[in-house]
Amino acid sequence: MLYRLIPCGLFFFLFATFESSAQTLVYNGAGDTVIDCTGCGGALTIPADNAGTPVTTIGSNSLRGDGITSVVFPNTLITIGGESFANNNLTSVTIPASVTTIGSEAFEHNAISTALFEGDRPTIGGSAFSGSPPITTINYCAGASGWPGADIEGVTPTAITCSSASAATPSAVPASTSFTMMVLAGLLTVFASRAKRKKPNLTVR
Repeated sequence: MLYRLIPCGLFFFLFATFESSAQTLVYNGAGDTVIDCTGCGGALTIPADNAGTPVTTIGSNSLRGDGITSVVFPNTLITIGGESFANNNLTSVTIPASVTTIGSEAFEHNAISTALFEGDRPTIGGSAFSGSPPITTINYCAGASGWPGADIEGVTPTAITCSSASAATPSAVPASTSFTMMVLAGLLTVFASRAKRKKPNLTVR
């Protein structure tokens, strides 16, 4: 009986892993703006597309204090709202060339030491990158317009050579979820194979 119980136990363990690893972004009615997230924390990827609608905005306060340690932005993003990532655990950020506006205190109270801007200098609100410890390095891609401009949090932006490749389009499904789904599919295949091999006992009278 023990060997029969192990697959079942493993199944429920993996199902629990699938549930706990899910990150669900909440959007506004138009579907183009992130307004909240359930299950967020750790590494976060913002998708470029939400059911056919390009994701262009991260709303103000939408991801504040969610325990996010890293974030990948899509190349469809235009606006990062005020305080949208405040009070998280980010240590660096890369802002795609598509972004034109970063709201006040957008990344306040993180531990960001380095920020890279891939395009022209966006409009940046006050205290957008203020934190403890304070940011020390702000880079922009050589050839982009509007740089270096005014200092940001007391740091003078510095030009660097960037690759011509644009930011990768992120996947909406976390890697851990995809792995778990593959394992579940494998288990179902094993169960189906055992069912085919098992023959009923016939009693001759």
